[in-house]
Amino acid sequence: MNLHRALFVIILIPGLALGYSLYAQGRPGEPVTPADARGMALGNTVLGLWDSGNLSLLNPASIAGREYSTLTLTSLWENNLYRVAAGRSVYESYDLPNIQFVFDLPARLAVGAGWQERQSWRFLYSEPLLDGDEEVGTAWVEGRGAVSAANLALAWAPSETLGFGFRASGLIGSPVEIWRTEFDDEDYTDTEDRLVTEIMGLALALGVNARIGGVNLGAYFEYPVLGDVTKITESTFGEVDREDTTFDFPVNLGLGVGWQPSQALSVVGDFRYELWSGFAVGGVELGYEDSLHVGAGIEIVPSRRYTDFFLWRMPWRVGGYYETLYDSPRGTGFSEIGVTVGTGMFFGDSDESSIDVAFQYALRGSFGENGLEEEIFRIAVSFNGSDNWW
Repeated sequence: MNLHRALFVIILIPGLALGYSLYAQGRPGEPVTPADARGMALGNTVLGLWDSGNLSLLNPASIAGREYSTLTLTSLWENNLYRVAAGRSVYESYDLPNIQFVFDLPARLAVGAGWQERQSWRFLYSEPLLDGDEEVGTAWVEGRGAVSAANLALAWAPSETLGFGFRASGLIGSPVEIWRTEFDDEDYTDTEDRLVTEIMGLALALGVNARIGGVNLGAYFEYPVLGDVTKITESTFGEVDREDTTFDFPVNLGLGVGWQPSQALSVVGDFRYELWSGFAVGGVELGYEDSLHVGAGIEIVPSRRYTDFFLWRMPWRVGGYYETLYDSPRGTGFSEIGVTVGTGMFFGDSDESSIDVAFQYALRGSFGENGLEEEIFRIAVSFNGSDNWW
């Protein structure tokens, strides 16, 4: 789900005041919807998939009518390098635990549950402080902590060609930002301000899958019902300010297509859209642009016979995506484009389980259009253990 993007804007505001975008810090809490290596390798594309290998709850109908109950463990590592003319930053995160369980029930029912926690998250931004043309010190921005998410889904497939699903998602987290100045000259006073953002949220989503021949159509609609953000600011001089901030979450919707002309080949594509209505911070109305995500991927599995040599049965995946972001740093459009590759290994009596790995490289912004740019590296590894309980 993309609900966390609305939450992160609260954290984004101080960065905009300083003239640079905290998108460089990777948007804390992202991804909140449980990620898996297969979907990432296919260009962050999951809506058009409806098979035993799709374990994303973004479209809650994706778990309907499953043959196996599955436990999924995913580790996601991300490293970002952000550059502007006057400063630079680094960002690093690890998602662990990232756990999801799908329980196959009789009558083609299924229950899914998941928890994703950003175990280690940090960013560090620095730029010089100037008195006229003289550099007198350094300004630092450091961040720790992030937003975690819990998901609960129920799905039902009345037939092999139709599935429905419902999902409830809750967010909770207390990201911390530290704003610090360090001066080389004793005439200046060093400062340190701390911003703690306490975040809670709830959203509900509906999903559907419809299979027509070798083509599957998947769609979801997510609407927020509850959100609360409290900002706690502590200054160098002991001042404490506590503010409850009201805001509107975006409404999220998406459509995916999956085509499987043969057992060896799958082609998928996603289109997702976020509708923003804006929100206020400190009584000041801030406008944000609707954002979109477009992705596509291809999966090739040379052999589906589990008796063949395992190297011949390894899947090969490649994908790409393009997305625009709801905020426009420095008044310019801001977008991200990425490419992904991945593979895996099947095991079990009928190849019902797997280990998957994915690598992603992305660019966000550009010096020419935005005055800033960012390189992003992501690696995901998933273990999917499945068993037929009925």
